[in-house]
Amino acid sequence: MSLLDPTYAKKHIPIIASVSEHQPTTWISFFFDAHYLTLLAPLGFYYSIVKEAPGRLFLALYAVFSVYFAGVMIRLLLILCPALCILAGIGLSETLYNFTRHIKNV
Repeated sequence: MSLLDPTYAKKHIPIIASVSEHQPTTWISFFFDAHYLTLLAPLGFYYSIVKEAPGRLFLALYAVFSVYFAGVMIRLLLILCPALCILAGIGLSETLYNFTRHIKNV
């Protein structure tokens, strides 16, 4: 219930709200856990939306939901990191492909 309404546990179940794993995630936690993936994942998200394929659209949707859930509860960063890894891989691969294609043509 606290995933849909983050204030529910704080209002109704204070013992659960006191556990540090159930606290909202700070931005620095995203950067400490995912490092450079937080910079490359938006590129992968962009390429997943531009090049429409059912698998890539599913991945983009999975990433959007996992970012929300990871922002609500710090322990759900474990759900976000696989999506960030795949999106960062797509972003890096597509970017290097575009650069090498332009170098080959010159």
